[in-house]
Amino acid sequence: ESKDVDEVERRTKAMEKEEERGKAAMEECAKMLEEKAQPKGALGTLETWAKRLAKLQCRAVPQASQFAYACFCADHGLVETQVCTPYPSSVTQKVATALAAGGAGGAVMCATVGRVRHFRVVDVGMLRPANGCDLDTRVACGTKSIVQECAMNAEECAKALDVGRRTIADFVKEEIHAVVLGEVGIGNTTSSSALLAALTRRRPVQVCGRGSGLDDIGVERKAKVVEMALHRHRSIVKSASESPMKVLQALGGLEIAAMVGAVLQAREDSVAVLVDGFIATVAALVAVRVDPRSADCLFLTTRCPEPGHAIALTELMKFGVPKPPLDMDMRLGEGSAAALCIPIMAAAANVVSNMMTLSEALSLPDKEEGTTARSGRIF
Repeated sequence: ESKDVDEVERRTKAMEKEEERGKAAMEECAKMLEEKAQPKGALGTLETWAKRLAKLQCRAVPQASQFAYACFCADHGLVETQVCTPYPSSVTQKVATALAAGGAGGAVMCATVGRVRHFRVVDVGMLRPANGCDLDTRVACGTKSIVQECAMNAEECAKALDVGRRTIADFVKEEIHAVVLGEVGIGNTTSSSALLAALTRRRPVQVCGRGSGLDDIGVERKAKVVEMALHRHRSIVKSASESPMKVLQALGGLEIAAMVGAVLQAREDSVAVLVDGFIATVAALVAVRVDPRSADCLFLTTRCPEPGHAIALTELMKFGVPKPPLDMDMRLGEGSAAALCIPIMAAAANVVSNMMTLSEALSLPDKEEGTTARSGRIF
């Protein structure tokens, strides 16, 4: 018992020291940005992200040159029992295969922006294995229907969380600075809507949207499915604020649980997380409810048309997470919008390390008469 108490005290002191170092680095970064050749605050979100990176990494000059991509894939039992999506579960496998082959949206975005050193498509629980995916990470063949029973048992949820943690731990060994988290799972907007409703005490009609293409009648049907799930697990939902992990186990998906584990591990390892759309944002919210410190590693990237997404974003902003820079009506998932923010994060770090100070710019020699200006190579 005394050993446990000593360990808790040791970890608490270590966290306090890390917090102090992070704040000092952020303050130094802020001073450096104030001296740059620009009007104060003119770089907006880039400065916000630079200071946030500095705090996370405990480095006044943050680094953001090495990125990784992890897309977690799984199926949902509710698709087999309820009509809440226009697509069958078999589409999950097809999209995952296309991702691994480089042809799906998330992969195309990563290829377009570059800088992604490690690209992984992780099967946490699809009904059928997909070519090119990590298969030693399979926890189960999909979840159970949330309107009938808990989506996962305790062991399955713990294993899915561990898949996410191990994925980040593998990236850390490769000295990755930031990771794009994506997901594929037919039915996961319904599961995420149920999670969000439980965590925020919102009504199903407030959090349910069109997902992968529902019409108005389909959205109404989805809201009813979420209402049924919340009623089925009402005792767990009632204590959601005290037991977010139980809510995740009851209403979540294997891929959502893996993303929660990934966020928790990323904070421990000071890895920045580029948070994608609705499903990824709900997973991030679950992680923050489990450990509020995990908010420190989150970088929201996009606003999507799902009504629940605005609610989830607002909840995360309460923990100091800055607003997302993109608003492009994207709702693909797969980490596609988050991947587009890789250059933004890289630019935020590069501003600190490479942008001239005002005094340096003012001290540059004037062009001498009769000489020809030559452009310097910056890339």
